[in-house]
Amino acid sequence: MACPAPIHLLRFPQWQGSDAHAHLAGGRAAAAIVESVLQPSSVSAVPIFEAENSCDPGVDAKGQSQCVRHLEAITRQARVARAQLDELPPSARVFTCGGDCGVEVVPVARASRLWPGLAVVWFDAHADLNTPASSPSGHFHGMPVRTLLGDGPPELLQLLPSRLEPSQLIYVGARSLDPPEQDYVDSHAVTLLSAEPASSLPDRLSAALRKGRFGAAYVHVDLDVLDPSSFPHVCCPAEGGLATSTLVAAVAAVGSAVPVVAGAGLTECCGDPEPSRPELEAVARALAELLLPRPDPPPPAPMSLSPPAWPAHYRPIAHEPFGDGGQATLDTLARYVEADQPVVLTGADIVDVERWSDNAKVEALLGDKAVLVKRARGRRFRYWANDDPGARTAPGGGGGGGGGGGAFGFEPPTEEASLSFGEFLAEAERLAAGDSAERLYLQETMSGHPELAEDLFFQVRGRKQLLLFPFVEYEKLYPFPVTHPCDRQSMVDVARPDLEAFPAFATASGQYTTLQPADLVFLPYGWFHWLRNDDALSISLSFWSLSTKKERVPDVFSAHDLTLVRRNLEKHMAARFGAALFPQRMRRLLRLIDAGPGGETSDGVVGEVLAEARTLLGAVQVADPEKQDEFLRSMLRVRFEGEWQAHV
Repeated sequence: MACPAPIHLLRFPQWQGSDAHAHLAGGRAAAAIVESVLQPSSVSAVPIFEAENSCDPGVDAKGQSQCVRHLEAITRQARVARAQLDELPPSARVFTCGGDCGVEVVPVARASRLWPGLAVVWFDAHADLNTPASSPSGHFHGMPVRTLLGDGPPELLQLLPSRLEPSQLIYVGARSLDPPEQDYVDSHAVTLLSAEPASSLPDRLSAALRKGRFGAAYVHVDLDVLDPSSFPHVCCPAEGGLATSTLVAAVAAVGSAVPVVAGAGLTECCGDPEPSRPELEAVARALAELLLPRPDPPPPAPMSLSPPAWPAHYRPIAHEPFGDGGQATLDTLARYVEADQPVVLTGADIVDVERWSDNAKVEALLGDKAVLVKRARGRRFRYWANDDPGARTAPGGGGGGGGGGGAFGFEPPTEEASLSFGEFLAEAERLAAGDSAERLYLQETMSGHPELAEDLFFQVRGRKQLLLFPFVEYEKLYPFPVTHPCDRQSMVDVARPDLEAFPAFATASGQYTTLQPADLVFLPYGWFHWLRNDDALSISLSFWSLSTKKERVPDVFSAHDLTLVRRNLEKHMAARFGAALFPQRMRRLLRLIDAGPGGETSDGVVGEVLAEARTLLGAVQVADPEKQDEFLRSMLRVRFEGEWQAHV
């Protein structure tokens, strides 16, 4: 198994959220069964405090409670749970066993902080979407989801490190909603999957997760999602629920639809579950399997020596002879630089290629140089420019030797280690000689990303596939948002594009070539390029220059200039919204744009940013409000409608 994440069991038999003491005994009994199934790396237990109800249990004229019963004890317990989870490494996956549903607010918020934008799959007969003002009972176990959305008791909100958005919620089996909860579901277009037809539920759940392109999920199971005939040991039963086998299959579907399950919870066991122990064990086992290490992937395929079959409308990159490197060579290069087009100059004589001809000579040249290498089980790893290691290191990611972060949101993670170049060559040769699925490399495949300087790229040794796209087709490449660790890289796997998810990519104009030793390529400023090594050892050198295109202020803005405006406008929005709330607020921004003119006055900071964006676009000659909205939609569509999921 590759890099298993530690699994922590949080035993949290809270009863105050339901005002049902039977949840104390039921939670303890359920936790014992879960622990025997899960075999966790570590366990902690939240002490349960006794406290008198601290508010008036009466209702107002509308029949609504004006309090949260036992809020003082619930808050104290949540504070202890937060402290316990804060002691865990970020890579730890938490299995929470309640108690009532109110125990979930701290674990879900932790998972949301570590995996921004994750899906929260809520298996429950109830929506748990009430606020203190809308709740008919004042019981907090009917409020945890609304609290996670930011509308709960202030005492608990201050303990939560992150908030959810309605688009992150997927309800499964909910069938007993209070009118205010139903209004919220309808007005926010929350996904709600019914229990029937049971045979299609796993497929419907998988489709909902894939539609959202979620990179991670948290799975909550309230045992009252089961039909009382399957599991009667709940305090708030509701007819028409799931059979145990259906629930188990639906839980397993989550693991197939997302790469990471960041945590799980099991709640609302009421009283002694021993008569239904097989059913409880089956559910606990299904949840546990989501968190346990997954099987190793198959060994990587042999190195492909043939170029990819690119679409027919792509064209080869122009080739010209390098010549003697004199004025004729410079004149040839200048033509392509002026036209902002790439070119391959063949037979370039820039360095002594012979000295890179075998490993012994390479080691003699670079043997003591320290390099950061990657280790993973597969041919590819995700690369990003790590300008801010603290901000861009993903939770849960490896950490081999050199203490680097992992590939953002991936299992198994890519480990990083600092080695001398000589050590790297020796280890690479050792792995190549065996049958291990592990691969160790400095770089093998790099996802599409734009060059932010003009580049002369020289192929020294080995062959490399190169695919380029013009900078003006920026939006067709769907770059990751600027706050994502893969900023500037394309969300599209250009070798295997998903045109249903990224339809505009179908019309992107690619240019391609197979680079040979002594090829010199001119890469224009801003062009997206994708690279793949086709030999076991491939060496390239880049010579970057600062582009004058970034400095000029044009009288008439070209498509190239507006592409720069697009990226800089997004960076401004990220600075205004903050990285943690960036994707959620960009989705709200899209909704405001779709609502038409005047929306900027109705949504606080999001409306302010929309007004600022329209002012900026007016200043760069996009004055027509319809064209402004079209420009902004082209920034936001697809890239922010779903969650971020990288492709390698």
